[in-house]
Amino acid sequence: MNQTIQTTGWNFLKTANALTSVTLETLLDWQRRFGELYTINMGPLPGFQAVADLEMVDTILVKERARFKKAAMYDGLALMTGRGLVTNEGAHWKKQRRLANPAFRREYLDDVFALMMEEVDASMDAIAAREGEVVHWEAEATALAMNVVVKVLIGSTLEGDTERFSAAAQLGLAHAMRLWKDPFFKYTQHLSGAKRRFDAENAFLGELIDRFIRERKATGNAGKRDILSMFMTAVDEDTGEPMPDQQLRDEIITMFLGGHETSAHTLAWGMLRLRDHPEVMAKVRAEVEAVTEGAPLSREHLRALNYTTMVVNEMLRIDAAVWTIARTNLEPVRFPNGLEFPANTQFMIPIYAIQRNPKYWPRPDAFEPERFADGLPKGALKHSFMPFGAGERICIGRNFAMMQLVAIVASLLRRFDVEVLSSSASYEAAITLAPTSHIDIRVRCL
Repeated sequence: MNQTIQTTGWNFLKTANALTSVTLETLLDWQRRFGELYTINMGPLPGFQAVADLEMVDTILVKERARFKKAAMYDGLALMTGRGLVTNEGAHWKKQRRLANPAFRREYLDDVFALMMEEVDASMDAIAAREGEVVHWEAEATALAMNVVVKVLIGSTLEGDTERFSAAAQLGLAHAMRLWKDPFFKYTQHLSGAKRRFDAENAFLGELIDRFIRERKATGNAGKRDILSMFMTAVDEDTGEPMPDQQLRDEIITMFLGGHETSAHTLAWGMLRLRDHPEVMAKVRAEVEAVTEGAPLSREHLRALNYTTMVVNEMLRIDAAVWTIARTNLEPVRFPNGLEFPANTQFMIPIYAIQRNPKYWPRPDAFEPERFADGLPKGALKHSFMPFGAGERICIGRNFAMMQLVAIVASLLRRFDVEVLSSSASYEAAITLAPTSHIDIRVRCL
């Protein structure tokens, strides 16, 4: 290597603790102190190369992507999702991506828009019924995002299982992330009972998905336009074979988990940002009224909500729900800057820190939706904004997520004057950036 790479420190127990209970302030502090490439020291255990250098990020995620695989960070997640799109690799992943792609094309999103709005409108009605009361917005956003995903995936609802599903998903994802962040947890999880609780919740999730699939096989897909029906009728273009049952299960549970977490947490953190910017809420409301002229929100309206889309993009930038992604190289790699790393090096790409880097974002800690007035800001470099990842493994559901986020923000602010009662919230950096305390609001119907 042609340069010295700084390390987070030689007290690996202190570093391991910092990583286990990682705070966003830690990531920003490490970036300020050590720059865009540094080693997270883990003592006798394999450390991590934190990479915020965008040219190196491009090498990992795009130009040399075939030489990298998902890092150990995702091993715990695979205990829940099996070989779904998030955790799968190689030729099998490419085959599954081809089978899944039609379900996320823009024309299909037009078809499921009505399904999504049924749940959005139902949630807004429920909030209206609680006018003047304190509403735990983070819980409401999670339930709404989950109900939307369930409706679009299976054309139905979770009925009485919503809260249990949410709790099981949150516990499972936190457990999966801790297996990566905490080098001792794979041993202590048995002593603490964490493994037993994880297994129980994971079994509940799996049984729920199996039930949905069994019911659909019994009733058939005639007249269905949900994602489950598309997956069940999809055939491989090369072999003509349908999606195997186990793969169907893995993909559905992957999309259940991944399809609501990012959206729910973006909405939760976004509400805290709006607290300090009533002028932004007013501009969104004015735009929605001007575009819809009082009519129910449509897909065409959504495409015209330029300012609301800017607000959502700024929410995704300033509080990156997917705060990091990780890769491991399959063979020795040499980057364009001359740095070389042996095979099986773990690379952590801290998206949260990249999207708060003043090198790429003027006033990075300020909530300024206008910075997205022309799409990605002029001068912003490739990969300086990647809330859904990058490269061929970019999130397959990104267009659906944007559609959902814009629709929910628009629907909420057109119907209510929102008073945000909380000024901050605690969080856990699991697979996504999850609130662990309430974000309270009170609404007045307009």
